[in-house]
Formats: sequence, C-alpha cells, structure tokens
Amino acid sequence: MKTITKLSLLFIVMFMVACTSDDTITPTPINTDVFFKYTLNGGAEKEVEFFQYEAYFGDATGQATDNFDFKIQGSSSFLENITGAFRFPDGTFSTFLSNPVSTTYLWGYPGTVPNPTNSTALYFFDTISPNVLYPALDSAITTTITEYPSTVGDYITFNFTGTYSDSSNNTTGTISGSARLKRGDDRVIN
Repeated sequence: MKTITKLSLLFIVMFMVACTSDDTITPTPINTDVFFKYTLNGGAEKEVEFFQYEAYFGDATGQATDNFDFKIQGSSSFLENITGAFRFPDGTFSTFLSNPVSTTYLWGYPGTVPNPTNSTALYFFDTISPNVLYPALDSAITTTITEYPSTVGDYITFNFTGTYSDSSNNTTGTISGSARLKRGDDRVIN
C-alpha cells in the first residue's frame, strides 16, 4: 500500500510541475510548406486550410497579358476558393521570373484604372466562409514578391498590404497578408 501511495504522490507532483503557468503553447500553423493568409482591419488572421490547390503560368494566346494563376480550394465544396493571378504584358513571363524589373506589383488588371496596359498587377478574391472578400479593382493594395518560381516545382512567395473596397458589400478597410505557393505545370490558355 505504501508503494501505491508513493507512486500516486509522485504522479501528482510530476503533473503539477508539468502544468505550471510558465508553459507557453505555441500554435502550429495550418500550412508550413504552402500557405495563404491575411488579416482585415488588423483583426484575426485568416489562414486558409488547403483542400487542394494549383498555381501555374498560363500563356494566354491572343491576349495582351499572360498570367501566373492560382486557385486554392478551401474545402470539398467547389464554391469555397481563393482565386487570383499575377498579370503581366504578353511575352514577359521569362523576365518576370529571371530578371524582375520590380518586385512590387499594384492591385487589379493591366489596362484598368490605375494600371496601364503594359503594367504588371495582382488580384484575388476569396469565397471561403466566413470572410468572403471581393476587393474592387480600385483597391490600393501593393504586393511584394520575395521568392520567384523560376522553374516548375519552385515556389512563389509574396506579401500584400493596403486598403480595399469590397465590391460584394461596399465595406472598406485595411488588408495585409502573405502567401507561398508551389508552381505546377505550365498551361496554354485559349
């Protein structure tokens, strides 16, 4: 009986020592290799859990721009996606990858205000609940690319920050976030 009492006391002491208030639990990110996350108006960070995703160079034949497209499916529902693209003048993708003229890109589409036709730009929209987001083309969001996907299998990493106007509900505010996506096979888009 003394042995059981001693073991019980030892277990209680070990449990109390292991559960002190000095212990800090650091949350583990949902995605460590690839991610897409952002905050609106300095609130809680939304990190998208990837059900599946794709990111690729799309050569848009007959168009004035080419794209680096990405689509992140947040669940098995095809309705919950983050869809976006970097757009740049036709025939400049190799320059975009190997010798970027700039690492900073404005929001929107080339050829729409405030972006001239020969500009580079980024846009995306988020239909993943609970924060559905459709930034309007006149949003003032700047993107900085920090890692370029030179070849298939490489990563593109970027940060974005600025102000937005949500075209779905007419709200405005600030946005900041980051993403890292692995480049898949290139495609020709007709």
